[in-house]
Parts: sequence; C-alpha cells; structure tokens
Amino acid sequence: MKVKEFIENLKEFQTILIEHKNLYLHGNSFPEYVGGMYPVNNLEELEKQSLWLNRWWGENQSILNKFRDSTSVQSPSTGDEWDYTDSALGLHDIAPNKSQSLKKLIAEIERIIGKLTRMIPNQNINGISDNFIKLEQFSAPNVWAEIKKDFDISKRVYGLKIHFVTDSFKRNIIFRDIAQAYFFAQNGFNKPAVILAGGVIEELLRLYLNYKNINPENNTFNEYIKACDTEGLLKKGISKLSDSLRDFRNVVHLENEKSSRYTISKVTAKGAITSIFTISNDF
Repeated sequence: MKVKEFIENLKEFQTILIEHKNLYLHGNSFPEYVGGMYPVNNLEELEKQSLWLNRWWGENQSILNKFRDSTSVQSPSTGDEWDYTDSALGLHDIAPNKSQSLKKLIAEIERIIGKLTRMIPNQNINGISDNFIKLEQFSAPNVWAEIKKDFDISKRVYGLKIHFVTDSFKRNIIFRDIAQAYFFAQNGFNKPAVILAGGVIEELLRLYLNYKNINPENNTFNEYIKACDTEGLLKKGISKLSDSLRDFRNVVHLENEKSSRYTISKVTAKGAITSIFTISNDF
C-alpha cells in the first residue's frame, strides 16, 4: 500500500474514532450505565464502532506503532498507568479513562497523518515506516564508531586533520553532518547522503581557503575548487573528485531531478562519504 492511500485510510479511521468519542460522551449525559460503564441507549452502536475500530487497528498496528511514542498515560488522581489505545478502542474500561484515551488517540492519529503527509506519497508504506525506525535509532557516537571501522579514522583523529576549523560550534556541525551523511548512506537514504557530503566538502574548502588567506572570486563551490587548483592546495586527482561531487550534488537538486536515470545508488552515496575523508587527507 502506498503512503497516500494509507493516509486516506487513516483519516477514515480517525473520522470513525471521532464519531465513537462523540457518541460515547453524549451517552454519558444519561444516568443509566451497563455494568457501571456504558449508557444503555448507545451500547449497541458503541459496540459496532468498537469492533470496526479494533479490527482496523489490528490490521495496521505494526505500521502505526513505528510512528508512535509511548502508549501509556498516567492518571492525575491515582498515579496509575494504562494503555490509552486499549482504553480508547475497547469496551472494558471505566468512563474517565475512556474519554481521556479517545481524545489522546485522536490527537496522535492527527500527528501521524502530519508525519506521513511530509513523506513520499507513492512510496510503499512499509518501506517508509522501516526507514522511520532507522532514523529514530540514529546515534552520532555509534555512527562514528562505525566510521572508524570503515575508514580507519576516529572522530578525534579526523578533528586533528581539520585543525584549521577553530570554531567549536562549526566543528560540531561538521562532525554531525559527516555522521548523518554516513548514516543515511548506510540505510538507503542515498540522496540526502550525497547532499550532506557535498555540503561538508564545500564548507571545508571554504574554511581551508580562509585559513590560507586565499580569497576566491566568489563564494561558490565551483570557485572554491578553482582556487584550490590555482594555489596547488589539493592534489589534482583530489580536486577532480571534489569537482565531480559538486556536479552530482547539483544534479540531485529538485529542479534537475527529471527522470529515474538520476536515481542515486548506495555505491554513489558511500562514495560521497569516502570523498570527505580522501579530500581531508590533503589538508
């Protein structure tokens, strides 16, 4: 199922959930309850809705849970915790918990719809949710440990190579973007990996030229490369590597991505990460 189709189904689920909430709250204005829980007049309709909601949730729970935070809430009066999804969808809970749980679940469904809306509409929902989990698991220290295994360079050693980056805030941004670019490349987010890698190289070249008191004609990636070539700051093969990365990064801009032949492979993405460390060896 595509993301766009799943969003429409999720909106239908949310609509029924809102109707369920309204029916439940309206019924609570009556004094008579079944077993101390539900009003007699609404019980049959509430049961029908609850069955449909539970069936739909059961069919899609594995996907939805990948986009959710904790499902537990705490009672302000007793401090007890309960699963608000079970309370919202079931017919077994006490009225106060049911009412709060319905409102919370409706709000969370809206949040999930918002997240999905920002994603690729024609991509398979299972692939989207799997990638979402990967993003949630990102940890910069763990990524740098993997970089050490792949490139035999630690974060500390790399920091010595870019000694000319003296601003601590700027250094942290570079470390962060390298880690994220590597993480993206490892997990199939090829386009953002290339864009981030290109951005890191561009900024490193700018800072290196500034350190050398060399002023390019203008502040563009192309001019940074030309200045490095003119001044002999980088080996010729390395400057060509940077040039190629710049050209490819330009290709993946949205306005230039006109056909599937511009699709970025994992090999290309990892090559972009390699370029960062290869170029840095010349500093």
